[in-house]
Amino acid sequence: MQLLQKLLIHVGKKSYHLANRIEGKTLYTYSEDSDVTYAEGATLIHALLLNDRVRVNRIIAVEYPTREKMFDEALSIAEQQVVPVIKTEKHKERLRGLHKGFLIAAEVNKPETKILPGDHLLIYDPAIPRNVGAIVRSAAAFGICDVAIINREHSFDLNSPQMVRSSMGARLLVRVEEFPDVESYRARFPENKLYAFMLDPNACGLAEAKKETPFTLIFGNETMGLPEEFADYCQPVFIEQENTIDSLNLSSAAAIALYTFLNKKDSSGDLSC
Repeated sequence: MQLLQKLLIHVGKKSYHLANRIEGKTLYTYSEDSDVTYAEGATLIHALLLNDRVRVNRIIAVEYPTREKMFDEALSIAEQQVVPVIKTEKHKERLRGLHKGFLIAAEVNKPETKILPGDHLLIYDPAIPRNVGAIVRSAAAFGICDVAIINREHSFDLNSPQMVRSSMGARLLVRVEEFPDVESYRARFPENKLYAFMLDPNACGLAEAKKETPFTLIFGNETMGLPEEFADYCQPVFIEQENTIDSLNLSSAAAIALYTFLNKKDSSGDLSC
């Protein structure tokens, strides 16, 4: 099954099985074109059931003798909330994600794709989906509900079960919208002050950067960073660090920048550093 899944992805199929067949019936199938996606794992599902901003349509569970305590707790909450649960007694079977087996999955509606005016994160051409998931998780933790993605060389499904899992469910709470280029984003949100995290002669340290709102914190590709021209229309910013390493992981840098920036006072009208 795993080899078949990898083959389907390799040839560009949009739809693939996320579960082994049990008695000839596929428990659940994800499609990029469908209106629903899936959250996998008992801990994640437990958290989603307790979040009133997420509606779980149904749960698919495989009975297994050594399942974790959170599995039963999630099913108990689902019963209290009258969420349909599909069970199988085939204890040797496991629900199969693309990378890891899970005993339980929840079907949820895909989230909104249009971001709203306000403070944003913008990620330019990210190459690693789990980094996007981690950044979306940090955004949700610090109250940023809108993330823009510009895909140039790389593209992946922002609503996939892998994205939901890597964000630990935050993808269902944060609006994420793809833009073809920076110009289209700027045309939609001309009022946002742009802060580009990059090395540039005119860059100022994160600690001394003055915050103007609404703002957009911009991060580049994991390998290449941001193109030099971003400095022409953004305030370049860098995160102060020791020279023992070349750079921080993209998701780590975004989390540090978010926490630091959101704790600054708004200095709109002042000159930047």
